[in-house]
Order: sequence, then structure tokens, then C-alpha cells
Amino acid sequence: MDVQKIAVQFRLNEWAELVRERASSGQSVKAFCNENGISESTYYHRLRRVRLAACTEIIERQRSEPQAINWAQVTEMPTSVTSRETLTIEISGCKIEVTQNTDAELLAKTCRILRSIC
Repeated sequence: MDVQKIAVQFRLNEWAELVRERASSGQSVKAFCNENGISESTYYHRLRRVRLAACTEIIERQRSEPQAINWAQVTEMPTSVTSRETLTIEISGCKIEVTQNTDAELLAKTCRILRSIC
């Protein structure tokens, strides 16, 4: 790996940590950026670059290591047994959380995208 690629990876790792910090802080993007001395446009640029790198890595990994994705059938638990109100789906390090308030159209679009890259 050349020095430029290492530098790019280092920056992406730093930016990914920044995105995680903002998400776990519970702050709005505006408040987080003001507190950390960065502009919102810089934050969103870094977020876009991190997302693009993550998607590219997933696609490259799937191309180099074709694997069958084993989908599991999920059945509804009886109400008396269900203790969580959130369904978490994790595939290849990508996590999707679905609640009763999740927009059905957004979930359908997400599933279509997942099917198209798998």
C-alpha cells in the first residue's frame, strides 16, 4: 500500500470516528459542529466520504469473496414474550434498526438496495 492510500485510510478512520461521536452524542449536527469547531458542510462532506468508502469496501469484498447471504425468516413473537421494540438487522457490518415508527417506504427502498448489491 502506498503512502497516499495510507493517508486516505487514516483520514477516513478519523472521519468515521467523528461521525460515530456525533451520533452517540445525541446532539444535532449543528450543535456538534459548533462545539468541535468544524463547519456543517465539512461534516457532511466527511460523512459522505465515509459512507462512500464503506459501500465501496462492501462491494469489493463481495466481488472478491462471493458468498451466499443466508436470509433468515423472522416470525413475530407473542406480545407477552417480546421485550424489545426495535428490530436490528446486521449484514456484513451494516446495521439497520427498525422500530414501529420506521417509515415503511424507506424500509422497502433499503431492502431493494440491499437486494441489488447482494
